[in-house]
Amino acid sequence: MIVKIGRKVIYERKADDYAVYEITATPSIRNNQAYVLGKVISSFYRKPSERRSWFREGRVLEEASPYRCNFRIIMRPNDVAFYLLLPREKAGEVLRKAEAIYDSGITIQEVKDQLPKLVPEKTFCTELHYRKHDIFSLATDKDNNYPLPSLLTAVRTLEGDDVAIFDAMFEPTDPLGWYKEAKQAHNLLDQGYVPNPSLGNKILRTIHAGFEKARYEILKLTRVTEKQKERLEQHRKERGSYSEASRIKADMTNATKRKQGDDVLKAWLRVAVQSEDRTRRRDTAYTIANAWKDLTADNELERTDVPAKWTAQFLDAIETRKGYSIRFKPLRVSCDEAGKIMQLPGRSLLEEFPQVRNRSHKEVQLPEELTVEGDGMKHVRIGWVTTRGVRQLARIPLTGWAAMSTKAVYDALCTTTFAQGKQGSGKSEGFGTVWAYDMVMAGFTAILIDTADGQVLRNFVNCLPADYPDEKLHLLNLDNKARPMPLGWDDVYGRTFATAGGDEELAALEISERLTARFVGFINGLSKTGEFSDRMQQYVISCMRAITTRKGWSFLDLELALTSPAYRQELLGRAEVQTHPDVVRDLLHLQEKAASGSVNAIIDPIMARVKALSSTPFLANLFLQAPKLDEDGKPIFDLRRIMDNPEGGYGHVVCIQASFDAWQEYQGVILGFFDDKINFNIYSRIDQDQTLRKPCLKWWDEAHKVIDYIEDRASETAVEFRKYRVKQLYTNHSIDQMGAAAQALLDGGAQITSYKTERLSELSRFAHALKPYDDAKVLYESLPDKHRAVNKVRLPSGADCPAFIADMVPPPPEVKNRSYAWQQSAERYGRPWKEVRDTIQSKRSRYAAQDNDWYAAKSEEAQAVAAEEAARKAQARAEARMAAKESGTPASA
Repeated sequence: MIVKIGRKVIYERKADDYAVYEITATPSIRNNQAYVLGKVISSFYRKPSERRSWFREGRVLEEASPYRCNFRIIMRPNDVAFYLLLPREKAGEVLRKAEAIYDSGITIQEVKDQLPKLVPEKTFCTELHYRKHDIFSLATDKDNNYPLPSLLTAVRTLEGDDVAIFDAMFEPTDPLGWYKEAKQAHNLLDQGYVPNPSLGNKILRTIHAGFEKARYEILKLTRVTEKQKERLEQHRKERGSYSEASRIKADMTNATKRKQGDDVLKAWLRVAVQSEDRTRRRDTAYTIANAWKDLTADNELERTDVPAKWTAQFLDAIETRKGYSIRFKPLRVSCDEAGKIMQLPGRSLLEEFPQVRNRSHKEVQLPEELTVEGDGMKHVRIGWVTTRGVRQLARIPLTGWAAMSTKAVYDALCTTTFAQGKQGSGKSEGFGTVWAYDMVMAGFTAILIDTADGQVLRNFVNCLPADYPDEKLHLLNLDNKARPMPLGWDDVYGRTFATAGGDEELAALEISERLTARFVGFINGLSKTGEFSDRMQQYVISCMRAITTRKGWSFLDLELALTSPAYRQELLGRAEVQTHPDVVRDLLHLQEKAASGSVNAIIDPIMARVKALSSTPFLANLFLQAPKLDEDGKPIFDLRRIMDNPEGGYGHVVCIQASFDAWQEYQGVILGFFDDKINFNIYSRIDQDQTLRKPCLKWWDEAHKVIDYIEDRASETAVEFRKYRVKQLYTNHSIDQMGAAAQALLDGGAQITSYKTERLSELSRFAHALKPYDDAKVLYESLPDKHRAVNKVRLPSGADCPAFIADMVPPPPEVKNRSYAWQQSAERYGRPWKEVRDTIQSKRSRYAAQDNDWYAAKSEEAQAVAAEEAARKAQARAEARMAAKESGTPASA
């Protein structure tokens, strides 16, 4: 407000700088101390002389605005929000006290956006005022939440774009002035008058008091005895007005009795409703206004409708926080009454009115280790966490910093993580994808295994930066049966072994032994009829040792070593095999059994298990195909080198797809083998010092589809892989789907991320680990169906990190369609299926023909031996007869 004479400013009242804060309620709200907010506001009172400045900056008088504070409720059909409008200079005091009295877990966040402005032509306004004098108090019971239940019902009357506002503006007032006014009102009660603040009533009361005084003075003159005077006084007290005043005084509530000596606030209680429907806006305004009847006690609140011609001015007063009232005088409310006005909804009301903005989980202060920044630091982004209105991005560090070693960072990073959530919650497209993306951007390799339709893999590949090199994409679509990829452990041939000390023969023996042990373990894991017996295992090991003495072997070689005597004969001719006496002995024993026709008793039980790798032509094309090696004899698909990423830059991406639709019940066999192949290469890092091992991500999406084939390995590696710097990530609908591996993950201290699950029990299983969220049911209800999750992570320092709920980071957008890269990988790592089929059949046919020759030769040899034996026996008999004839004794039969 500015008053000028000419161009000179005579008087200016400065508007205070204020901020708008939204209060987000929690189920544990406490309203029984809300009156303390009133006391805080009343403490802001400044005398007029303290607010005035004379002859300053060319002005005659400048007056600072009093510290006005607003409590505002804004309702829409599907939304109810609570706000505090506070002077910036005093906001800190009010906010700290609000957190203390309501609930330390509430969120009070500054709102930068403008609050809704109502259109006067579509708005109905009404104002609340006391029915009686200000000394009389409303109900201030602290054990109920009235009038909130009635007030919130107004939201049910709103439709479309309707907006309803209840605004309570408080201004600190002079406590001494109030005490004097209240004292005068109480004196009137003592004199038999019910105090009424209106000017007309005051004039009439003065006239009436004068007449009454004159009348009773005259009557006193006519009363001679003391008894007559006492009867006159008794008559005066028993008359109507005096009797009513006495009754009111006798029935006063404690709240009214305290109000005279309590701090009070000036208050403007205003209601405004905007709606296209004239009737609806009036009815909604009346619903809000009438809700305050719930506080009726010694006093009550009544409404006064704002005339349409004053609506614009009334709305302006609400928006600009002016002390405007159509009754020209604000209320004086006690701090207890202010506390009833500034209530927030608790659990029962939040359940009854889901439109109310609320936060059903506790806020958590993120540890510094999840927010640390620095030059060159890299992170895995988790999600945004809001604490005290401040939004922070929780991030897991991928590099060390001044206060934390790289070893400690990697120890925390490479602890297994399990993420669960209902279908479409964001656990795969969001959480898993962001983990893989950030790891690759940091220079670490990511191995992604999908058991579904492969869309997650394709989306991930397409979101990589435009400058991401195609040669670092290893997209293994095992559903592509036109170009099958050879499956084997040929990666081992690309390695050197420190234990061999440069001795090539010892290195070859090391390779052979590792492959043999790996195969036996893998087949035992696949078998549904039990593990190999000792006798069966003996022959399998000998055959594996024999075929792995040279590069380029495949499982077809094992099949032939077990079933083809011609192939075994060829193995026995190798110098490398002759160095293994046990192998030679077992191969010769099989040859003897084959020659005698009794080999099937040994071989058939073994082949029943090994045939799991070639029970269909398509499986045979994968497992019986010879490996693809480069001209140096090293594998084209060198998984160990891919994991180590020695060239630096972006990390490699390995995508493995084998869908149930393409492979049916054999999906688990294929993916189980690849899981074993990956683990085989991970364990090979033993030849490298731990400080040199780069972290690598191994992500299983929906592993439950093949859990029977991988649960044993998942249990073994849940803790072990941290030492090898491998981060295992599993995303499932529920941890219960992880079979026997579930308990191993929990016992190993797995990091947990849980979106909304289908059932409460699936979240309750983690309740012990999700402190400070003690109530699993409340936590479950606080999670929406998508994009928000509770996280329990491990800190590099080893300190316990509280679980925190975060708005999870969305997946990166698509950058480039890389569908061509899948075909490139198929051509790089696979072969045309007919070529593979013909090669397998040709090798089988060649050795089958040689077997026929071998069996024919053995048959001829057996026949020759039999004929020789028969001739020997005939010769012996003839000699016996001749000897008997010469001796004269008969020859024995």
